[in-house]
Amino acid sequence: MNYFSDIKLYKWLVIILIIINVLTLSFLWINDNDDECVHPKARKEYSKKNAQERNERFLKKELNLTDDQLAQFNTLRSKHFNAVHTKKIEAHLIKEVLFEEVFKDSTNILLKDSLINAIAQKEAELELLNFKHFEALSSVCTPDQQDRLKHVILEVFLNIGDKNHRHGYKREKIKDKRKKNDKHD
Repeated sequence: MNYFSDIKLYKWLVIILIIINVLTLSFLWINDNDDECVHPKARKEYSKKNAQERNERFLKKELNLTDDQLAQFNTLRSKHFNAVHTKKIEAHLIKEVLFEEVFKDSTNILLKDSLINAIAQKEAELELLNFKHFEALSSVCTPDQQDRLKHVILEVFLNIGDKNHRHGYKREKIKDKRKKNDKHD
């Protein structure tokens, strides 16, 4: 090849590369998911809003909730999350004090035991909050919706039947245990 044909080839290669770059950038720009949030904190708020909307659609569809019931669910949910958040912070503060004891030269056994009992108390209070929350949600529902709510609570909120459940339980195992207990009664 001579010098002029090499230049012509390079010009075409540059033109082709520019076209590929423009197409790639336009593809990325067009397919950006309408998420105009750039800052991670803003993105988190955006995804929280989306999660709440998805949860509302899910509950409305699964339980066949009316708009009034959905509003009541949202009010109860908001109060519940605030109460749970407070309890979790309280438990976390106690756990911090407990784990500070780990690195001391001599551990105060009475303090350790009282802190562990305080953490257990906070966990019990969390479970009671959850129980009361689900009880309040159930009171908003019709009898048919209560049956569906029970299913949703077991499947979604308590992760029973999920193969990745942290304790390895599956719904069948729990049902088997219930059947055995029923036979003994």
